[in-house]
Amino acid sequence: HGKIWIVDPIDGTANFVNRRSLWGVSIAYAENGVIREGGVFTPELGELMFSDNGKTYFASTEKYPSLETLKNAVRPLEHPHRKFDGSSCINLSQLMTRKGIFNGTYPVISIGSCVCSGIDLALGRDAVYMTSAKLWDLAGVLPCLKNLSFVSENRSGSDLLSCEISPEIYRLEPEAPKAFALREPNWIGSSREAVETILPLCILS
Repeated sequence: HGKIWIVDPIDGTANFVNRRSLWGVSIAYAENGVIREGGVFTPELGELMFSDNGKTYFASTEKYPSLETLKNAVRPLEHPHRKFDGSSCINLSQLMTRKGIFNGTYPVISIGSCVCSGIDLALGRDAVYMTSAKLWDLAGVLPCLKNLSFVSENRSGSDLLSCEISPEIYRLEPEAPKAFALREPNWIGSSREAVETILPLCILS
């Protein structure tokens, strides 16, 4: 309810602790149960992505850039329009890599950071991202991907890219063992075709 900020200062903790550059900062603004705007930044990669009034912007700079460098590099971002085919990369969640089977022949990767995974989707590096993350991990990237007309599906029919913070999408009850986590895995993709092709190939034990 009301107006809140959702902040994850280090998304990709395992990467950060083990001195890998695939981690980032996620910040989102929500009002009346809906994430309105969001932004993510990867300090060691120098990549910034944020939403503003229905549009998404991106900057690619050097490692740990200055504010002025970031400002000068910001440009509008559009859907990557990369063709989905056998060479398209699929980004799987850590849950899937631990407890699942992927029956596809597509190249796969598991990054361990929603921030990095969201940027990779937006730039067309990956075609589909499977995630079972928590609200604060995802909040900064969701408005950005929504503005770019990405699609999301799960097996129950709720829409993660509605940006709603609802009990149908997240475990909001205080006693939940994984509070604020997604109720089920979600697939976010560049196209409906990509998501509907990959979703049935993922099997969780």
